[in-house]
Amino acid sequence: MSRHVRSRARTAALLVAMLGISPGLWAAQDLDASRDAARLSRRPLSEAQRLERIRQLDPEFQGDLTPLAIGCEVQDAFGNPVTTITVSNFGDQSYWLHYQSDGGFDRTVTFFVLPDFEDSPLQGQGQRFTPNDACNITTPFGIPSWGLDRTSGPWMLVVKNNRGGLARCPFEVVP
Repeated sequence: MSRHVRSRARTAALLVAMLGISPGLWAAQDLDASRDAARLSRRPLSEAQRLERIRQLDPEFQGDLTPLAIGCEVQDAFGNPVTTITVSNFGDQSYWLHYQSDGGFDRTVTFFVLPDFEDSPLQGQGQRFTPNDACNITTPFGIPSWGLDRTSGPWMLVVKNNRGGLARCPFEVVP
């Protein structure tokens, strides 16, 4: 085979390889652009929509979402308060939800974690504790990774006790 033919064959092979790789690169760019556009276009929930979601999780929920007397926070794996968390995949360290009592006698404490935007594949989750004393509660949690970062965006932790105390802690979920 002549040198000229080998050179053309290498050029053709390189061109085929580049064309074969190119669509993958373009697809990755489109995927990133789709994620960014989806995250930016998320409309926040109204106060009425937040209440509706919480009442779907707990039909006994009474009142509104005005914070009263108690505290809450989201913590990292080391117990440090955070306002931004990353989505969880299998084996990742968890984050923690923390309830700070006002010192009263708590028969029930309920945690609600919900996306604070429309069109999330997750509607939220509620978890009820029955401590029967004045205590602080810390429980693990994570927001799972979902196709095209559909779980990324603003979220809210709402904690309510049986005495009418309520706390709200907004946080951001990032990919």
